Amino acid sequence: MDRLDKTLLLKLLCNSRTSYRKLATQMGVTCPTIKRRVDQLVEAGIIERFTVELSQETLGVAWAYAEIITDLSENRDDLIHEVCAHESTKEIYAVGPKRYLVFAELPYPDGVYEYGRFLRGINGVRSAELVPARQIPSGQLSYNCKYASRGKKAEFSFQQMNVLGHLAADARMPFQELAEKTGYKQKRLRRILKELDESGAVHFTISMNNTPESCISFILKIGFHESKVTPRELASWIEEEFGREYWISFLLANKPVLINYMTTDNLSKIETIIRRMKTSEYIDDVETMLIYHIEKNSGNGLGISQNASPTGVLEVSPIAI
Repeated sequence: MDRLDKTLLLKLLCNSRTSYRKLATQMGVTCPTIKRRVDQLVEAGIIERFTVELSQETLGVAWAYAEIITDLSENRDDLIHEVCAHESTKEIYAVGPKRYLVFAELPYPDGVYEYGRFLRGINGVRSAELVPARQIPSGQLSYNCKYASRGKKAEFSFQQMNVLGHLAADARMPFQELAEKTGYKQKRLRRILKELDESGAVHFTISMNNTPESCISFILKIGFHESKVTPRELASWIEEEFGREYWISFLLANKPVLINYMTTDNLSKIETIIRRMKTSEYIDDVETMLIYHIEKNSGNGLGISQNASPTGVLEVSPIAI
């Protein structure tokens, strides 16, 4: 995966319905190049699907980060399966023989305790430290991406939910096909799509395979001096210094620590990054965790409870991710 592939993936994370023509203009290449690259990323399994997710504000959830330590008695596959089966789990990373990292979207405040209790109750788990976290906006991810923003809160009509239901299966569904599947005339469908796009409560995005064979995925856990630098300034510095490797950052709520998801095609590059970071006056500590296995929750991405309200507006329940 080269720099062009990564740039394309980031743009599709922010809006997977962007036309190939617009992507080509933004990236300074031709439409056939964009189409070929997208097809290759799909064929390689890096892009798993084009989909839709509702904003965290709409769902009433927020990010949380957990570190699980086991007593080595667990069956790794069974533990990963059990964690991923929980509706709030988004991803789990195996980063050692007895260490796992989990990202979840939890309703606050009760959801944090209940999810922590769930993790601690899994067979073989010795400890599970669960911490609220928030995404840090970056230059390469726009406001439309859930890894950069909580979005806005909204309610959706039945017509809007009808459209979202089809786009959750394929967010790049051609306009004419979407009109046929929904039964809406083109003028009405254009209006609905415009409303959804402008609501700030809908993310047209992609589901990605974070561990293609050509890449080494790793987490950088960085402790920093909050009296000298803000979390956003630090994330921006990491992005500027290591743009090819850097993807996203999360700030932990209980201490000045950034959790950064990174990829590289060369192990020696990780050593170079660590050495560079240790020379920074802003950074207190750097811990590197190589990711051996990633598993995701296989939910549909909408996280909705489709219950009709007396007003004819579809209400979104803040649970069931």
